[in-house]
Amino acid sequence: MPEGKLAVIAYQNWSLTGRSTHSKVWFGARINERLDYAIAQAVIVDGQRTVLPVSESLLRYFIVDGLAIAARGTFNAGQFIALGPELHFQRKWGAFQLTMNAAFRPPIVPQGPVPALAIVAPEVCLHPRFSVYVESDATVDFRSPGTSVVVTPGVSGIIGERQLLSAGVEVGVVPSAATSSARGTWSCSETADPRDRARSSSKASSRQLLNCRVMSRPMTRRCTSEVPS
Repeated sequence: MPEGKLAVIAYQNWSLTGRSTHSKVWFGARINERLDYAIAQAVIVDGQRTVLPVSESLLRYFIVDGLAIAARGTFNAGQFIALGPELHFQRKWGAFQLTMNAAFRPPIVPQGPVPALAIVAPEVCLHPRFSVYVESDATVDFRSPGTSVVVTPGVSGIIGERQLLSAGVEVGVVPSAATSSARGTWSCSETADPRDRARSSSKASSRQLLNCRVMSRPMTRRCTSEVPS
């Protein structure tokens, strides 16, 4: 992200059964050439209308363009419940972009889950203002043996000069009976001229691209073409 700029990324998830919602807003800022920081606040409402406040904090360091290491902390109702490392990768070849992230979340609280998470997300830019993607998210809990895999096909588009809207449908693969949900994302773009998005290759752009995906559940979000977020 450009220094002196604040990125705002908002997520809204709806269960297609209408029984639950998941809302989250991330605020991020670049500290220096290689370091950025972001915090998030989420509210989860289940079928019984129980509201569960969840907060996250992410500190990330770029080793080289498109490759970063990070530490993420998770809080629930003010209690520090997890802290773990992450690895973020993103690269673009012409109209094709690939994002891969991995994370491990050892719990702070006793008897908490011990998950490892991964994302693989190819995306194809069909136009400087429009792209399609397929995001695959896998989670393995080492304390309570079990694996979850969801696949989210979706589309992303640039609205106006400074906004990116992304929407998809999340489908449970493992277990196959998992409830599907829809997701939409608004985020702020710092690129002034939308025609520059498809041909930009600067270091700042590479770092901004990586920011698009790091904010998602469980880990990140995609971009359209070379749109920073």
